[in-house]
Amino acid sequence: MFSSKSDIIPNLYYMKTKTFILLAVCYLIANTMVKAQAYIPFTKDGKMWTEAWYGDAPYIHWVDTYTMVEDTFFNGKLYKKVYTNPNQSFYTYDDTTNKKIYVYDFFYSKDSVWYDFSLQVGDTLWLGCTYFILINKSMEYFAGKNRNKLEFCWDIGNPAILTWYEGIGSTRGVFQPFCIMGSSSNLLCYYENNMLLYHDTTISDSCFTLTNINELLPENLFNSYFYSPVLYVKPNKPVSYTLSIYDIFGRKTKEVTAVDNLEIDLSGLHNGLYIYRIESKDIHYSSKLILNQ
Repeated sequence: MFSSKSDIIPNLYYMKTKTFILLAVCYLIANTMVKAQAYIPFTKDGKMWTEAWYGDAPYIHWVDTYTMVEDTFFNGKLYKKVYTNPNQSFYTYDDTTNKKIYVYDFFYSKDSVWYDFSLQVGDTLWLGCTYFILINKSMEYFAGKNRNKLEFCWDIGNPAILTWYEGIGSTRGVFQPFCIMGSSSNLLCYYENNMLLYHDTTISDSCFTLTNINELLPENLFNSYFYSPVLYVKPNKPVSYTLSIYDIFGRKTKEVTAVDNLEIDLSGLHNGLYIYRIESKDIHYSSKLILNQ
Protein backbone atom coordinates (compact mmCIF):
# COMPACT_ATOMS: atom_id res chain seq x y z
CA MET A 1 0.00 0.00 0.00
CA PHE A 2 1.11 3.56 -0.71
CA SER A 3 1.31 5.75 2.40
CA SER A 4 0.70 9.05 0.62
CA LYS A 5 0.01 10.76 -2.71
CA SER A 6 3.71 11.57 -2.98
CA ASP A 7 4.44 7.83 -3.07
CA ILE A 8 1.94 7.19 -5.88
CA ILE A 9 3.23 9.81 -8.36
CA PRO A 10 6.85 8.52 -8.63
CA ASN A 11 5.55 4.98 -9.04
CA LEU A 12 3.16 6.06 -11.80
CA TYR A 13 6.05 7.80 -13.50
CA TYR A 14 8.12 4.62 -13.17
CA MET A 15 5.30 2.48 -14.61
CA LYS A 16 4.77 4.83 -17.58
CA THR A 17 8.52 4.93 -18.27
CA LYS A 18 8.75 1.14 -18.06
CA THR A 19 5.77 0.77 -20.41
CA PHE A 20 7.29 3.22 -22.89
CA ILE A 21 10.63 1.37 -22.87
CA LEU A 22 8.86 -1.97 -23.34
CA LEU A 23 6.87 -0.64 -26.29
CA ALA A 24 10.02 0.84 -27.83
CA VAL A 25 11.84 -2.49 -27.49
CA CYS A 26 8.88 -4.35 -29.05
CA TYR A 27 8.86 -1.88 -31.95
CA LEU A 28 12.58 -2.28 -32.54
CA ILE A 29 12.30 -6.08 -32.45
CA ALA A 30 9.33 -6.07 -34.83
CA ASN A 31 11.04 -3.62 -37.15
CA THR A 32 14.21 -5.71 -37.16
CA MET A 33 12.20 -8.86 -37.85
CA VAL A 34 10.53 -7.21 -40.84
CA LYS A 35 13.86 -6.08 -42.23
CA ALA A 36 15.41 -9.47 -41.60
CA GLN A 37 12.45 -11.45 -42.87
CA ALA A 38 13.49 -14.86 -44.11
CA TYR A 39 13.94 -15.28 -47.84
CA ILE A 40 10.87 -16.78 -49.54
CA PRO A 41 12.09 -19.59 -51.82
CA PHE A 42 11.09 -19.58 -55.45
CA THR A 43 11.32 -23.32 -56.05
CA LYS A 44 8.66 -25.36 -54.30
CA ASP A 45 6.37 -28.24 -55.25
CA GLY A 46 2.77 -27.36 -55.99
CA LYS A 47 3.32 -23.92 -57.53
CA MET A 48 1.46 -22.89 -60.66
CA TRP A 49 1.42 -19.71 -62.70
CA THR A 50 -0.90 -18.76 -65.54
CA GLU A 51 -0.08 -15.89 -67.85
CA ALA A 52 -1.90 -14.00 -70.57
CA TRP A 53 0.27 -14.09 -73.67
CA TYR A 54 0.29 -11.05 -75.93
CA GLY A 55 1.53 -10.71 -79.47
CA ASP A 56 1.58 -7.25 -80.95
CA ALA A 57 -0.28 -5.00 -78.49
CA PRO A 58 -3.14 -4.80 -77.76
CA TYR A 59 -3.94 -8.29 -79.06
CA ILE A 60 -4.25 -11.19 -76.62
CA HIS A 61 -3.47 -14.67 -77.93
CA TRP A 62 -3.81 -17.31 -75.21
CA VAL A 63 -3.05 -18.37 -71.62
CA ASP A 64 0.23 -20.10 -70.73
CA THR A 65 0.47 -22.41 -67.72
CA TYR A 66 3.61 -23.24 -65.73
CA THR A 67 3.61 -25.91 -63.02
CA MET A 68 6.46 -26.77 -60.64
CA VAL A 69 6.02 -30.40 -59.73
CA GLU A 70 9.09 -32.52 -58.97
CA ASP A 71 12.75 -32.75 -57.98
CA THR A 72 15.41 -33.59 -60.56
CA PHE A 73 19.04 -34.16 -59.59
CA PHE A 74 21.77 -33.55 -62.15
CA ASN A 75 24.84 -31.40 -62.60
CA GLY A 76 25.52 -31.99 -58.90
CA LYS A 77 22.45 -29.94 -57.87
CA LEU A 78 18.81 -30.45 -56.99
CA TYR A 79 16.58 -28.76 -59.55
CA LYS A 80 12.83 -28.34 -59.74
CA LYS A 81 11.15 -29.33 -62.97
CA VAL A 82 8.72 -26.84 -64.46
CA TYR A 83 6.14 -28.09 -66.96
CA THR A 84 4.66 -25.71 -69.48
CA ASN A 85 1.75 -26.10 -71.82
CA PRO A 86 1.76 -27.77 -74.25
CA ASN A 87 4.17 -30.54 -73.19
CA GLN A 88 7.48 -28.81 -72.53
CA SER A 89 9.71 -28.56 -69.46
CA PHE A 90 12.81 -26.88 -68.06
CA TYR A 91 14.74 -26.85 -64.79
CA THR A 92 15.18 -24.23 -62.06
CA TYR A 93 17.62 -24.07 -59.15
CA ASP A 94 17.15 -21.83 -56.10
CA ASP A 95 20.29 -20.56 -54.36
CA THR A 96 18.55 -19.59 -51.11
CA THR A 97 21.79 -18.37 -49.51
CA ASN A 98 22.45 -15.74 -52.17
CA LYS A 99 18.76 -15.24 -53.08
CA LYS A 100 19.28 -16.10 -56.75
CA ILE A 101 17.22 -18.28 -59.04
CA TYR A 102 18.77 -20.05 -62.01
CA VAL A 103 17.39 -21.79 -65.08
CA TYR A 104 19.58 -24.48 -66.60
CA ASP A 105 20.74 -23.39 -70.04
CA PHE A 106 21.16 -26.48 -72.21
CA PHE A 107 22.65 -24.42 -75.03
CA TYR A 108 25.69 -23.49 -72.93
CA SER A 109 25.35 -26.41 -70.47
CA LYS A 110 25.30 -24.13 -67.44
CA ASP A 111 23.00 -22.29 -65.03
CA SER A 112 21.86 -18.82 -66.08
CA VAL A 113 20.62 -16.30 -63.53
CA TRP A 114 16.89 -15.71 -63.94
CA TYR A 115 16.21 -13.70 -60.75
CA ASP A 116 18.43 -12.03 -58.16
CA PHE A 117 16.61 -10.82 -55.03
CA SER A 118 19.85 -9.73 -53.35
CA LEU A 119 20.03 -6.68 -55.65
CA GLN A 120 20.01 -3.22 -54.09
CA VAL A 121 18.66 0.05 -55.48
CA GLY A 122 20.97 1.29 -58.22
CA ASP A 123 22.19 -2.18 -59.20
CA THR A 124 21.88 -3.31 -62.81
CA LEU A 125 21.00 -6.73 -64.17
CA TRP A 126 21.26 -8.16 -67.69
CA LEU A 127 17.94 -9.75 -68.68
CA GLY A 128 18.39 -11.32 -72.08
CA CYS A 129 18.61 -8.26 -74.28
CA THR A 130 19.50 -5.21 -72.21
CA TYR A 131 20.43 -4.00 -68.73
CA PHE A 132 17.68 -3.11 -66.27
CA ILE A 133 18.21 -0.77 -63.30
CA LEU A 134 16.66 -1.46 -59.89
CA ILE A 135 14.97 1.81 -58.87
CA ASN A 136 12.93 0.67 -55.87
CA LYS A 137 13.04 -2.16 -53.33
CA SER A 138 10.29 -2.41 -50.75
CA MET A 139 8.12 -4.80 -48.75
CA GLU A 140 4.55 -5.39 -49.91
CA TYR A 141 1.78 -7.75 -48.87
CA PHE A 142 1.13 -9.65 -52.08
CA ALA A 143 -0.41 -13.08 -52.76
CA GLY A 144 -0.87 -13.90 -49.08
CA LYS A 145 2.56 -12.87 -47.74
CA ASN A 146 4.82 -9.92 -47.09
CA ARG A 147 7.27 -10.12 -49.98
CA ASN A 148 10.24 -8.16 -51.21
CA LYS A 149 9.16 -6.15 -54.23
CA LEU A 150 11.75 -5.07 -56.81
CA GLU A 151 10.94 -2.49 -59.49
CA PHE A 152 13.12 -1.96 -62.56
CA CYS A 153 13.39 0.51 -65.40
CA TRP A 154 15.63 0.87 -68.45
CA ASP A 155 16.96 4.33 -67.58
CA ILE A 156 17.21 6.35 -64.37
CA GLY A 157 14.40 8.89 -64.17
CA ASN A 158 11.95 6.72 -66.09
CA PRO A 159 9.02 4.89 -64.46
CA ALA A 160 9.24 1.23 -63.52
CA ILE A 161 8.32 -1.18 -66.32
CA LEU A 162 9.16 -4.47 -64.63
CA THR A 163 8.20 -5.77 -61.16
CA TRP A 164 9.44 -8.84 -59.26
CA TYR A 165 7.92 -10.38 -56.15
CA GLU A 166 10.00 -12.67 -53.96
CA GLY A 167 8.84 -16.28 -54.19
CA ILE A 168 6.77 -15.58 -57.31
CA GLY A 169 8.93 -13.90 -59.93
CA SER A 170 8.04 -11.30 -62.52
CA THR A 171 4.56 -9.97 -63.22
CA ARG A 172 5.62 -9.46 -66.86
CA GLY A 173 6.46 -13.03 -67.83
CA VAL A 174 7.68 -15.30 -65.03
CA PHE A 175 9.56 -17.56 -67.45
CA GLN A 176 9.59 -15.43 -70.59
CA PRO A 177 12.07 -12.91 -71.99
CA PHE A 178 10.43 -9.57 -71.26
CA CYS A 179 12.22 -7.38 -73.77
CA ILE A 180 11.51 -9.00 -77.14
CA MET A 181 9.62 -6.28 -78.97
CA GLY A 182 6.05 -7.07 -79.89
CA SER A 183 5.51 -9.85 -77.36
CA SER A 184 5.02 -10.14 -73.62
CA SER A 185 3.20 -12.09 -70.92
CA ASN A 186 1.33 -10.71 -67.90
CA LEU A 187 0.82 -12.69 -64.71
CA LEU A 188 -2.82 -13.75 -64.61
CA CYS A 189 -3.01 -16.16 -61.63
CA TYR A 190 -0.71 -17.69 -59.04
CA TYR A 191 -1.42 -20.88 -57.05
CA GLU A 192 0.26 -22.87 -54.30
CA ASN A 193 -1.03 -26.41 -53.64
CA ASN A 194 -4.18 -25.68 -55.64
CA MET A 195 -4.89 -22.57 -53.55
CA LEU A 196 -5.43 -19.40 -55.56
CA LEU A 197 -3.30 -16.61 -54.05
CA TYR A 198 -3.44 -14.03 -56.84
CA HIS A 199 -5.78 -13.30 -59.75
CA ASP A 200 -5.61 -10.25 -62.01
CA THR A 201 -9.27 -9.96 -62.94
CA THR A 202 -8.56 -6.89 -65.08
CA ILE A 203 -7.07 -9.29 -67.64
CA SER A 204 -9.69 -12.04 -67.45
CA ASP A 205 -12.25 -13.36 -65.00
CA SER A 206 -10.87 -16.87 -65.57
CA CYS A 207 -7.38 -18.16 -64.73
CA PHE A 208 -7.19 -20.51 -67.69
CA THR A 209 -9.19 -18.98 -70.53
CA LEU A 210 -9.47 -15.47 -71.87
CA THR A 211 -12.96 -14.04 -72.09
CA ASN A 212 -11.90 -10.89 -73.93
CA ILE A 213 -9.82 -12.27 -76.80
CA ASN A 214 -9.13 -9.82 -79.62
CA GLU A 215 -8.38 -11.62 -82.89
CA LEU A 216 -5.65 -10.37 -85.20
CA LEU A 217 -6.96 -9.28 -88.58
CA PRO A 218 -5.85 -11.84 -91.21
CA GLU A 219 -5.14 -9.20 -93.84
CA ASN A 220 -2.55 -7.64 -91.53
CA LEU A 221 -0.62 -10.85 -90.86
CA PHE A 222 1.84 -13.19 -92.38
CA ASN A 223 0.61 -16.77 -92.39
CA SER A 224 2.97 -18.87 -90.30
CA TYR A 225 2.79 -22.39 -88.91
CA PHE A 226 5.18 -24.89 -87.40
CA TYR A 227 5.57 -28.62 -88.02
CA SER A 228 8.60 -29.61 -85.96
CA PRO A 229 11.34 -29.00 -86.89
CA VAL A 230 10.31 -26.74 -89.82
CA LEU A 231 8.79 -23.27 -89.51
CA TYR A 232 6.81 -22.06 -92.54
CA VAL A 233 6.15 -18.39 -93.29
CA LYS A 234 3.88 -17.25 -96.13
CA PRO A 235 3.27 -13.51 -96.56
CA ASN A 236 -0.08 -12.51 -98.03
CA LYS A 237 1.81 -10.62 -100.73
CA PRO A 238 5.49 -10.40 -101.78
CA VAL A 239 7.29 -8.18 -99.31
CA SER A 240 10.77 -7.95 -97.81
CA TYR A 241 10.76 -9.19 -94.21
CA THR A 242 13.03 -10.55 -91.48
CA LEU A 243 12.36 -13.64 -89.38
CA SER A 244 14.14 -13.73 -85.99
CA ILE A 245 14.06 -16.59 -83.49
CA TYR A 246 14.79 -16.16 -79.75
CA ASP A 247 15.29 -18.70 -76.98
CA ILE A 248 13.74 -18.35 -73.51
CA PHE A 249 16.71 -16.24 -72.38
CA GLY A 250 16.02 -13.64 -75.07
CA ARG A 251 19.05 -14.62 -77.18
CA LYS A 252 18.63 -14.42 -80.92
CA THR A 253 19.39 -17.90 -82.27
CA LYS A 254 18.54 -17.38 -85.95
CA GLU A 255 17.75 -14.54 -88.33
CA VAL A 256 16.71 -14.84 -91.96
CA THR A 257 15.67 -12.23 -94.53
CA ALA A 258 13.23 -13.16 -97.29
CA VAL A 259 10.76 -11.65 -99.78
CA ASP A 260 8.42 -14.60 -100.33
CA ASN A 261 7.50 -17.95 -98.80
CA LEU A 262 10.05 -19.28 -96.34
CA GLU A 263 10.77 -22.69 -94.86
CA ILE A 264 13.38 -22.72 -92.10
CA ASP A 265 14.70 -25.94 -90.57
CA LEU A 266 15.27 -25.60 -86.81
CA SER A 267 16.71 -29.07 -86.25
CA GLY A 268 20.05 -27.51 -85.29
CA LEU A 269 18.50 -25.95 -82.16
CA HIS A 270 17.98 -27.60 -78.80
CA ASN A 271 14.49 -28.74 -77.86
CA GLY A 272 12.57 -26.10 -75.96
CA LEU A 273 10.36 -23.04 -76.09
CA TYR A 274 11.17 -20.33 -78.65
CA ILE A 275 9.66 -17.04 -79.74
CA TYR A 276 9.77 -16.03 -83.38
CA ARG A 277 9.26 -12.51 -84.67
CA ILE A 278 8.42 -11.43 -88.21
CA GLU A 279 9.21 -7.84 -89.16
CA SER A 280 8.64 -5.87 -92.35
CA LYS A 281 8.27 -2.20 -93.09
CA ASP A 282 4.64 -2.16 -91.98
CA ILE A 283 4.14 -5.36 -89.98
CA HIS A 284 5.51 -6.71 -86.69
CA TYR A 285 4.28 -10.07 -85.49
CA SER A 286 5.39 -12.43 -82.70
CA SER A 287 4.39 -15.95 -81.73
CA LYS A 288 5.71 -19.06 -79.97
CA LEU A 289 6.79 -22.53 -80.96
CA ILE A 290 7.80 -25.67 -79.09
CA LEU A 291 10.72 -27.54 -80.65
CA ASN A 292 10.48 -31.19 -79.68
CA GLN A 293 12.45 -33.37 -82.09
